Amino acid sequence: MSSSNLNDLKYRLRDFSQAGNFGLFQSPIILSIALRAKELVYSLALGSLLAISGCNSSIKNTAPWADEKEPVKAKPEKAKLSINVSVTGAASALRRITSGGASEYVTDSSDDNQWLLLEVEEVGKSFKSKIIQKFNLRNRTRVLLTPKNSINSGGVWNTDLKSFIFTTDRLGKRTIVQSLGISGETGVRFITQPSLGHATSPDVNPKKREVAFSVVSNNYDSRSLSIVNMDGSNLRMYGAGESPKWSPTGKELVFHRKVGEYYSIYAMNPATGSDLVELSSSDSDSFYPVWSPSGKYIAFISNRVAGKNHLFIMSKTGQSVTQITNGNFNVGSLTWGKKGNLYFSANAGGNWDIWSILPKTR
Repeated sequence: MSSSNLNDLKYRLRDFSQAGNFGLFQSPIILSIALRAKELVYSLALGSLLAISGCNSSIKNTAPWADEKEPVKAKPEKAKLSINVSVTGAASALRRITSGGASEYVTDSSDDNQWLLLEVEEVGKSFKSKIIQKFNLRNRTRVLLTPKNSINSGGVWNTDLKSFIFTTDRLGKRTIVQSLGISGETGVRFITQPSLGHATSPDVNPKKREVAFSVVSNNYDSRSLSIVNMDGSNLRMYGAGESPKWSPTGKELVFHRKVGEYYSIYAMNPATGSDLVELSSSDSDSFYPVWSPSGKYIAFISNRVAGKNHLFIMSKTGQSVTQITNGNFNVGSLTWGKKGNLYFSANAGGNWDIWSILPKTR
């Protein structure tokens, strides 16, 4: 047995020392394996209990993974200085937040600037899954928030920080759900129904109990900007649009949509569905806009320079566009923290890790 396999065996057997009812097994290793098998049987039995009753958005559906568990925490990670990512003079305080083997994308920052929500890809020989973790910026520990047997993405904090909203494919089609806690893997309440289509990229209005999101058609050839109340009622659809983000006042939305060959950024008044304004140029791709804490600026990703996806900032009217990152790498996701830090994912080291910078305009 190789050393890596031996270490894996030791890890799997580490917590199974209490075995009073397994007196037949005298060998500690055999005893531990038997106990592990017993737990696996219980886990599989629980896994078979998932039953969705009617898929009504007002029903609090609790999946097997709603059983309370201790949060899964990783060892604290040490921050590393930048050696691969570079920024322009429009930002400072560049630092690397995470460094690991999995591809990680940041989706939101808590208002108290303590937690990030991360979307983490896990790829095996016969599976691919996405999980959501919360990452503590103070002690650099992680807590697993969703199970590992499905695709979970687009996590954003609810306004009270006691739950978060995300997309899951647990019912086949992607639906928007609200967690019933943030201490670990909890149950969920469905906000959208599978019959709507694939619902993605949710964002919570900071002033109202409503969620903006995108609806992807069954054949993936169209994407519609939509808003629904937190309880699943009053669905409104506004036409083409993806990845909406609410302004700090909750009165405006920015999003991107494809116009001809390129993606452009737009702003809209969702109360009336009017005042649609294109904010970015149409001769390159610009996407994933987010608001600054003040509401005066918008950060976004664009490939307008050398074909690489980099961070840019513009005024809320689309003026004064400033490049923030540069170099031979791509930026994949971003969120603007309430204290001014821009958190983003970049593949500078060949892997998607999380970085932080402080823009001069915020």
